[in-house]
Amino acid sequence: FTFLLYKYESKVEQANGSPIIKMSLFKNGEFVALLVIGVTLYFYQVVMTNYGILAAIDVLGVSATVAGTLTIPRTIITLILPTMAGIWITKKHSNSWLAMSLASAILIAAFGMLIPISPTMSITMFFIAFSLTGVTESLRAVSILPAAQKTLSPEQIADGTSLVSFINT
Repeated sequence: FTFLLYKYESKVEQANGSPIIKMSLFKNGEFVALLVIGVTLYFYQVVMTNYGILAAIDVLGVSATVAGTLTIPRTIITLILPTMAGIWITKKHSNSWLAMSLASAILIAAFGMLIPISPTMSITMFFIAFSLTGVTESLRAVSILPAAQKTLSPEQIADGTSLVSFINT
């Protein structure tokens, strides 16, 4: 269906129509990279919150109450860190790319911590891993959109911003 959508939307755009998604956006390699990074850095949230909590209950044997508190540090971080990260990112365009690189590395570390899961693992590892995803989410949230807007031409800003927001949710 993606191929059919691309084919149809390309025809509409070439005929000077109003496509839902302008396919010319995908000719910009940086923009496409940002879309891939956005999806990659966001999909983990469902995996970590759903399966991480289930793993804590089923593998570690913690209570549902304790497992339910795993997201609290992450939530606190995502309330505080985006403002500080945003200030840093606005100082220089390359900081957006650095923030996305850091977010990727932190995400790998967070999941890497949970690879050797066993019944003897401490619940503290889960709290740390969930907290790290809060850092990842904060960096992703404030870096992707400004980076995309800088890579797009003025006539592409509205469509590109909309597509980035859609992809990131």
